[in-house]
Formats: sequence, C-alpha cells, structure tokens
Amino acid sequence: PIQNLGADITNLTAIHVDRVLNDWRSVLIHQVHDSIMIDVHPEDTLEGERGLHFICREIIRRYSQPFCSLRLDVSFEVGERWG
Repeated sequence: PIQNLGADITNLTAIHVDRVLNDWRSVLIHQVHDSIMIDVHPEDTLEGERGLHFICREIIRRYSQPFCSLRLDVSFEVGERWG
C-alpha cells in the first residue's frame, strides 16, 4: 500500500501541476516513478519553483496524511539540460 501511495501522490501531483502550467509558458514533459519533469521557460523559473513547490507539498499533505505519517519531501533541480 505504501508503494502505491507514492505512485498515486505523484500522479495526482502531475495532474495538478499540468493544470497550473496551462497558464504559464512551461510544460510538463515527463513523469517517471516519483519524478515529474517540466520544461521550464526562463521567465517562469523562480515563480514557478515556488508555486510548484507549494502545489506538491499541498498534494502530499492532503492525500498522504490519512494513510501515512511519514514525512515526504519535495525537491527541485533546475538545469540547462536533463539526462
């Protein structure tokens, strides 16, 4: 159940992030396991990181607390390339 909870939280987060990105120039391009990859437009970088961090924390708080008391972290990496 815990492993599925992580996958469910990642999927729910990707859905919410994709909705937010509709108003930005950035786009969600890939999701793997517990990671979401976003092609971030340079003008969206700082605001986007703050906003996405908030969204991810809220999704984790909302959906994991009833099932799990573990602390789940959110982290971001920004770079010129991925891979």
